[in-house]
Formats: sequence, C-alpha cells, structure tokens
Amino acid sequence: MFENWKFRTKLLMGNGVVLALLVVLSIVVYTSVNSLLETFWWVDHTHVVLEEAEHLEASAVDMETGMRGYLLAGKEDFLDPYKHGFEEFEKMVAELSKTVDDNPAQVQLLRETKATIDDWRKNVTEPMIELRREIGDAATMNDMAKLIQKKEEKTYCDKFRG
Repeated sequence: MFENWKFRTKLLMGNGVVLALLVVLSIVVYTSVNSLLETFWWVDHTHVVLEEAEHLEASAVDMETGMRGYLLAGKEDFLDPYKHGFEEFEKMVAELSKTVDDNPAQVQLLRETKATIDDWRKNVTEPMIELRREIGDAATMNDMAKLIQKKEEKTYCDKFRG
C-alpha cells in the first residue's frame, strides 16, 4: 500500500505523527504543571490559615493568662496581657476572616469563636475583674475563691479551644 507513496510524503507523515505526539505531550505537561501550581497555592493558603489560627488562639490564651494573673495578684500590670490579647484577638479575627472569605463554613466558625470570647468576657472575665477591683487587697477573698471554683471561664475556654 505504501510502495507507491513518494519518499517526501512518507517523511512528512512520519514527522507529522511525531509532531502530533509532541503537541499532545505538551498539552498534558501544561495541564499537569497548572494543576501542581494550583495545589501548591492551596497548600500555602492552608499554611497561612493555620498560622493565623494559631496566633488567634495564642491571643485568647494571653487573655486568659492575664485575667488569672490579675485575679491572683490584684495588680493592674497583670491585665496588660489580657488587654493586649483582646486587641490582637480582634485584629486576628478580622484578618483571618479576610483570609478564609472563600469558605463560608470557616467564616461562620470564626463568628462563633468571636461570640464565645465576647460572651466569656461579658459573663466571666469582666465581672471577675470588677469584683477583684472591689476586693482590692482585703485579707479575705472568699467571694473571689467561690467565683474561681465555679470554673465558668473554663467552659468558655474549652469551647473556644474546641
């Protein structure tokens, strides 16, 4: 069948097949590289989200530590980590909300986390701090001890960590 074909036609067909295979191979490589680049972007995005979430959690821990230190010592300086932690927490919630705005479930989780911390501050820490201010350096701290024994703040902190 191929005996009557000219050498030039055979050469062009052979090169055409090789060229077609190279085009197919190029398309496959291009698609694979784009897929890898997208995967790398998502991995990097996940690392950024995790880092910001760790910073958010550290801010909440600073708040808890500062509050406990103040309740025990009664010195206003111990409230600095509490105040700074709250400022950082607010900032990190806003930043993380922008970072995960493409994921409604994560945005909702951030709203719930913020609501938990707000409830904790309103219902637990602020009343305890105010009571400690009222008590001052009094010899007895039975009221403070009773409040701390209730461990109300632990419920909020456990909920936040969860």
